[in-house]
Amino acid sequence: MSPYSIIIPVLNGIQSLESLILGLKGHLDKVIFIDSGSHDGSSEFLNRTGMRVLKIPFGSFNHGATREWARKKVNSEVVVFMTQDAIPITPHAINLLVEAVLSGRADLAYGRQFPRLNSSFFERYPREFNYPEYSHMRSLGDVKLYGSYTFFCSDSWAAYSQMALDRVGGFEATLSHEDYFTVAKILNNGGRIAYVAEAGVIHSHKYSLWQDFQRYFDAGYVRAVNPWVTKLVGPAENHGSRFFTSMLKRLAKEDPKLIPYALIQTLTKWLGYRIGYFCFRGPTWLKKILSGQSYYFDSKYYEPGKN
Repeated sequence: MSPYSIIIPVLNGIQSLESLILGLKGHLDKVIFIDSGSHDGSSEFLNRTGMRVLKIPFGSFNHGATREWARKKVNSEVVVFMTQDAIPITPHAINLLVEAVLSGRADLAYGRQFPRLNSSFFERYPREFNYPEYSHMRSLGDVKLYGSYTFFCSDSWAAYSQMALDRVGGFEATLSHEDYFTVAKILNNGGRIAYVAEAGVIHSHKYSLWQDFQRYFDAGYVRAVNPWVTKLVGPAENHGSRFFTSMLKRLAKEDPKLIPYALIQTLTKWLGYRIGYFCFRGPTWLKKILSGQSYYFDSKYYEPGKN
């Protein structure tokens, strides 16, 4: 059995794949790419560079179910999940992430994410707030300290023990946030999560207000589907409130003219989250309009009123 494998979903990622492969130097024999219907030459590029590529039909990708399918195709103690645009700052970052799990210190680990070069404040600050400079461990016993952040993780850059995943039934099909709910299951089962600040990747995005609305619609929707998580750690809005307060304090000191946009952006996210939450049992046609992943509601994983 191999110590670790790396699984990376791909869809039209040609712009970042060369940098990604350079960042994975020394680990490329461990990597499997899952291409879900790219039409920009991504799959052909990966084939030319000798990468292992598994193809699935366009529109069949599911954040939870596809990762679960892929991890069962590898024979390793640890499985690392990344995304096509998460570029390791150094190839050694993979070792740091994997070691936190192989050592037995944690059942899963995730690393620090840094914003892209020349990114705006609104792209940089979420990375700074959610990915601090210090490493730490969390368990279910830390809920009073961390609240909903207790289960925070990102499958753009995370390593899981295969045994820990097996014990909780692995990843379930979901519209989004498969990482959050899987971490919740593992920690609720007595597991521990490690945040490894020394293991860094470059990974951030610039979102329009509409994209922010859609992302938070999806977040609210899956929270409504999984009420058990709120019972464990409380409402997600508490963490959002801390972020908003911290962001306003920073802007007041550094760039007050951005405060109006910060208020508009925050209102947009809040509306998206609340509408998504209450739209759980709403009409499918409306969900398809408001979600950032309309294809989910045409997939085999969607059952109206259930998920």
